[in-house]
Amino acid sequence: MKTGTNTESVGYRETPPFSGTRPAVAATERFRSDLRLPELLVGRQPIINHRQDIIAYQLLFRTDHRVGPESVANNAGATADALFDTLNMGFDRVIGDVPAFIRINSDLLGHPLLELLPARRIVLELGDWKRLSRRALERIKGLRSRGFRFAVTDFRYRADYEELLRLVGFVKLNVHELSEEGTRREVRYLRGRGVRMIAQGVQSEADLKLARSLLINLYQGPWFTRPEILRARRVEPERARVARLADLLHSGSGITALENEFRQDPVLLFNLFRYVHSFRDTEADVHSIRKAIQVPGRKQLGLWLKLMLCRPQPDIHPEALIRSALVRGRFAGKLATAVGADDQEETLFLTGLFSVLDTLYGLPMHELLQALDLPEAMERALIRGEGPYGEYLETLRAFEIRNMSAMARQGHCLGIPLSRLGQLHEEATRWAHDARMVAPGSSSGG
Repeated sequence: MKTGTNTESVGYRETPPFSGTRPAVAATERFRSDLRLPELLVGRQPIINHRQDIIAYQLLFRTDHRVGPESVANNAGATADALFDTLNMGFDRVIGDVPAFIRINSDLLGHPLLELLPARRIVLELGDWKRLSRRALERIKGLRSRGFRFAVTDFRYRADYEELLRLVGFVKLNVHELSEEGTRREVRYLRGRGVRMIAQGVQSEADLKLARSLLINLYQGPWFTRPEILRARRVEPERARVARLADLLHSGSGITALENEFRQDPVLLFNLFRYVHSFRDTEADVHSIRKAIQVPGRKQLGLWLKLMLCRPQPDIHPEALIRSALVRGRFAGKLATAVGADDQEETLFLTGLFSVLDTLYGLPMHELLQALDLPEAMERALIRGEGPYGEYLETLRAFEIRNMSAMARQGHCLGIPLSRLGQLHEEATRWAHDARMVAPGSSSGG
């Protein structure tokens, strides 16, 4: 296809044209088979009611795909790390719109991570409830005042557990391990104490019939379903960027400086959006970087960054893919400005930046964007390649695979000369390079 433009002047060579209804394999696809990132595994088992509606999920944490499915993290450090991973994975993807039961030991009750969790969506299940200290009981009271609920598992009544029973909302009885008489005895002790009983470990129809005969109407166990495993690549943001953001917050820097730093790490920015949307009472219109920074507040944001700095870093970092995301985001934003749509610069920047997420995390795009409440134009472009923003993504891909015919066609669609498109792409590439080269103590503009 002749365009009348000197291809040498913009530094690209002709490649075969697009085929099909979407562009040929995008440049990011080259990285898909090369990514060997650690894998996060989260198990979930439904807790159901008498109508078999799912009313909650029990979460089970695994820290690496080389660990067997029976190996669940039990110590405070491993549980905290897995919880933080789940928070970054997105609570909506893991549990949808029901609460999560999360088993912890009392040594986690004072962990700063609990400050970050969406309290009203979580039931903390105490694994060591039989030996709680006075200090632990006081911490439970404080966490209850913030909206957390508590449960105990494998319960056996004793008179000295009365204070604990006043603090918990759920009691699990293992109907398979208890005898029928033992189960009936425990139910008699618990009646009238304001707790909801859950028949735990239901493995047979007989277990279920016993629970129902005692008017226990919440159930959990392999008779219904075994734990489902959710998988995602564990992708960490650049540590230097996290440290720099923490320093900026500590020094009282303005929000523009924070925005500029977040713009330069797609993983960190995506994690921020997912974290903010894990709170159901958050305003629905968190579409901008500034709003996402403002919602948690500086104190909570600083704690989030601090905990991120304490985490071990994987040996492998997908540098080429991260740089590709930055180029896409910056290029898309520049295209918006070039066509006079300055008010859409940030939205298109985010569209370009997030367009590599499926390759980066190894998950379908619609799962990654679930519950982020992004603008419809963004979702249509990212999930289906359609709509007004779809044209911009086509342009980004055309430049990635160096297809001159497609570049010219997209330039015509956007009303931008091909030579100008080439200049904008080069500027975006230089910005991405500078963003990845910035030292922790230096500054690069947004």
